[in-house]
Amino acid sequence: MDESPSTGPLVTEVPDDPEIPEHIQEELENPAPVGERHAQMLRIAGSLIRRGMGSQALFDRLRGMYAARGQNQVSDQEIRDIIAGVQGYARQSQDTRQGSWRPARLSPDKQRQNMEAFLGDFRCGEADLMARSPVPIHQHPLINAIRFLRILYKPDELINITWKFREGEDGRLAPRFGEIKTNEVWRQLMIDTKRVPQGKGGALIRLNPVNGFGIGNRDVVAWRFCLLEFDGLPPGLQLSFFAKIKLPIAAIMTSGGKSVHAWVMVNAPDQSTYCAIVGQLFNQLHPFGLDPSNKNSSRLGRFPGAIRVCGAIGDGLQRLLYLCPNPKPEAIYA
Repeated sequence: MDESPSTGPLVTEVPDDPEIPEHIQEELENPAPVGERHAQMLRIAGSLIRRGMGSQALFDRLRGMYAARGQNQVSDQEIRDIIAGVQGYARQSQDTRQGSWRPARLSPDKQRQNMEAFLGDFRCGEADLMARSPVPIHQHPLINAIRFLRILYKPDELINITWKFREGEDGRLAPRFGEIKTNEVWRQLMIDTKRVPQGKGGALIRLNPVNGFGIGNRDVVAWRFCLLEFDGLPPGLQLSFFAKIKLPIAAIMTSGGKSVHAWVMVNAPDQSTYCAIVGQLFNQLHPFGLDPSNKNSSRLGRFPGAIRVCGAIGDGLQRLLYLCPNPKPEAIYA
């Protein structure tokens, strides 16, 4: 995937600090372009707060990176909100480890009420999302699957895909390890065989590239995406929500069943920063009934183009609806 362009440093000099990791120092010296600053501030704040930096010192560093006035300004309030949000997540994480904090579970009716209040009269269908996709959505699922891999991953990145499942006594399918190949090899395999790998449960792909030795969180080597999925809400509401929410959404697809999956661009520099960013995002979206089990970096998502049989609704196609190579934290339908 192409790297985002850099606008160059707005701050010509950042004091050396041995407590600041090298990758964070590089971020401090290279402010992100418009549309990517919020995510950059989250990465910096997550790293420095964990290392004990106070609110004012962190504010001063972030404030010095971006213009405070003019067309492309970053407001003081946005910076303070980010700092407060990351600090709140850090406290909640600590409380959770100590067993004293759990988010209140909302009823399906309350989740739907919150969703409908957010959407108002706005509704969006599959065809609407396809029409807004920066990368054209083809009528042939195989072409979409190949484009999906080409757009979201670098050719030599190792990707885990599985279409092999273990069936339990209750009839539910659990994914097996699958196979790890480079993005380039996966695409060539699908071109040669003229098919998308799939089994009874369709096919799943690990959102983030791995090191080739395993498929756990510790094996992830690029903390690029997180998965958003809702429990129990009608697909029409899910599609409309993903079209209206201001998030850097890289892909949207149907699961072949009852849910819709959205891949949000995170681009964290490490596992701990990924957890901080994703944790804050999940806290913000909790009122809408977001599935809380999707926070880990080694999460599996549906691979577009595959067809599932078990748990299928309609044709069971895991249908790609939207694909964006460089998403911004903006609504698809403003």
